[in-house]
Amino acid sequence: MAIIHPWGKVDWLFGKVPNANWLVVASNSFEERCTALPLMLDEKLIVNEVFCIDVASPNKKFDDSLKDLKFKNKSIFNAVFSNRVSHVEHALDVQPGVWNDLAKDIACATDSVVLDITALPKRVFFFLLKKLIVDSRVKNIIACYTRAKSYKEGKLTEDAEPPSALPGFGRITADDNGSLVIVSVGYMSFNLNDYLEQGSVKNIKYLFPFPPGSPSFRRNWHLLHKIAHISGVSTKADSIKRIHAMDMFAALDWLNEIRAEMVVNKGLNMDMIPLGPKTHSLAMALSYIGNEECSEVIYSQPRLYHPNYSEGIMRDANNSPEIYAYCLKANGIKQF
Repeated sequence: MAIIHPWGKVDWLFGKVPNANWLVVASNSFEERCTALPLMLDEKLIVNEVFCIDVASPNKKFDDSLKDLKFKNKSIFNAVFSNRVSHVEHALDVQPGVWNDLAKDIACATDSVVLDITALPKRVFFFLLKKLIVDSRVKNIIACYTRAKSYKEGKLTEDAEPPSALPGFGRITADDNGSLVIVSVGYMSFNLNDYLEQGSVKNIKYLFPFPPGSPSFRRNWHLLHKIAHISGVSTKADSIKRIHAMDMFAALDWLNEIRAEMVVNKGLNMDMIPLGPKTHSLAMALSYIGNEECSEVIYSQPRLYHPNYSEGIMRDANNSPEIYAYCLKANGIKQF
């Protein structure tokens, strides 16, 4: 029997999940939308504590602008949550052990966690997510994402690291069977040219956000054609899977179908590249967990984000922030 995946607008989902005093893992980002989820949940009187993570960029090019924007959002967290907020500040490139210690602190503090992936870098939220899911002390986990009103044209980030497996998401066993590569299509390819030009790439499939809107549609297709050209692997109609950008569980189901077909039956490795929506990236993280032997999540982590990376908060017909929530564990049972 198929698993029913609990997800939807945050108001709807929190009416369905177990009652709990939630610890919210949030981000003190420069983006306006980083405060939307914690503020909405606080109105429901269900937030017991907030761990607010400030990830400092190693590249100081926009340091003054970023600090001003972060200070504004930090003031909001402090004003609303007062003695319920703990601020955690680390550099983006700290060793994974730092995030491992934070995951332990979270698990010691509560058994119910809301992980707001909205403005957390993939290098951070992937690692925390994995540690919290496998920790038996954490009984309830909900991941949330707040949509931005818009994104700037042109470069969103700079100074990306060389492509490598995200911490905790490398392949455990090394072999030369070749790889099926799944690319979640976004706006930028970062420094993935070298990886895609390797001869070990046997096939590429694309997870494409749908329905598109302008200018996202144009930028997504531009990246897809660029990747196809760099890799030298021809793009066929059946290699592109269109899935709604917010339907994380549909993306996960498709990844699992591909895994059964290409990894289990044909013996290929499955390398995933999360360039697209954070929600599709979340699906890749979940697909990896439990399949470490033949999987890898490859990313080229930017070391610098532009201060105008995104603008505002997307709002629905009721003028409420458009926030989506995904139940990953409930009463100790994984929901994926």
